[in-house]
Amino acid sequence: MPGAYVWLYDPTNKKWVKAKAASDGTLEVKPQTADVQLWGWDATNSVWRKVLVNSEGKLIVDPSELFEDTPTDGETGKGPTSNWAYDHQNDPNAHHQKVENFLELTDTPASYTGEGGKVVAVKSTEDGLEFTQVSGGGVGLTPTIPHHFDDNEYSTYETDWMTCKSYRVHINPGAGPVHMSFRCQRYNYDGELRVVIGGTEVDKFTINTYPYTWYNRTVDISGLSSGWQTLTIQLRQKTYHPSYKTYLCQYAIGA
Repeated sequence: MPGAYVWLYDPTNKKWVKAKAASDGTLEVKPQTADVQLWGWDATNSVWRKVLVNSEGKLIVDPSELFEDTPTDGETGKGPTSNWAYDHQNDPNAHHQKVENFLELTDTPASYTGEGGKVVAVKSTEDGLEFTQVSGGGVGLTPTIPHHFDDNEYSTYETDWMTCKSYRVHINPGAGPVHMSFRCQRYNYDGELRVVIGGTEVDKFTINTYPYTWYNRTVDISGLSSGWQTLTIQLRQKTYHPSYKTYLCQYAIGA
């Protein structure tokens, strides 16, 4: 508009001068010479600073002052670069962390090692997840094995352990002891029966009655690891004899 001008400060002569414009009204900037320089005001430090131009008189701008190749949260004065936008146009998942499993999340445990049978729960600090042991309530062993009648009763006269039956069971150590019953007998020589879960002997007792008698047991499983394990019932005779055996014919576990 008439009467309006752009003024530039001449620090050499310490005065303001009118800025020269091209015929189309745009600001005309000439290449730097020994005695002519374009200055810009640094409002942060309250000083004048030289403005750089290229050989064609065009203003040189540092792109990092205006753009970011990776946008920053909370940044409102800069825009994403064309390179960043191009990557996203060609791959919607570009620059995003791909999570393949539960452990790769930022608020979860680092490993599954030693955590078998545990459940995921919110930490007491309420800032993440953790594996925790289920304690109290529920059933210590599942599935339960109801009274089992075996027509082919198990018997041995050997002093080495003989495996009678094996089952896959789920152990919940915090739910309390497991009740087990075994109907056994022996002839003349005492025998033994034991229960092994996951390689750990959890119960062993002497069979010293005739005829068949129920041996009712309360078995502590609190020292076991939680999760699926193999339960094995084993039988042996304390003293070898080729004619007299120790027998097991019925049993119930957890029922």
